[in-house]
Amino acid sequence: VSQSRYRAQAVSFQLKRCKAGWKIQDAVFTDEAQERWTLADADGTPLYLLFFTAWSPTSLKEIQVLERWQGKFKGRVQFVAVCMDDDYSNYRKFLESNLKLPLKLLYGNAEPFIHEKFNLKSIPHTVLLDTEKQIAADVCPLPSEQLFESFLNRMAPVSVKKQGMKTWKDR
Repeated sequence: VSQSRYRAQAVSFQLKRCKAGWKIQDAVFTDEAQERWTLADADGTPLYLLFFTAWSPTSLKEIQVLERWQGKFKGRVQFVAVCMDDDYSNYRKFLESNLKLPLKLLYGNAEPFIHEKFNLKSIPHTVLLDTEKQIAADVCPLPSEQLFESFLNRMAPVSVKKQGMKTWKDR
């Protein structure tokens, strides 16, 4: 019975892992200056992560499109592109040839369990984390997909400033 219970718990864990509401354990990435960058270093807005490889034309196209969306969602969503190349030198070459990209570009394969933490099965892969670093959406549209803008508008709506009550001075 105990072995069956263990298997049931393992299956349950796998089904719940990396779904909406799942709290991501802090992941460690390497930034352009070869410094540690963790999820705690994010700016406090929802975090859209695009996992890519420098050798994939599809990934490179998604990065270019993501760059265009960055201005529209500034202050509402932080966009981060995470290079998953096996060889760190490929990431460095990509950085050198894309110095003017305004995106945060990180290297992800220094983290040993990054594939498990974000349930990476293919590249490019996207994940949206909420302000608490929980998975808000485990399946996100790619930046080039038609649903991308409406998806982000729904997940990170524009905040409307509430006006206080009017007083006799406002007349």
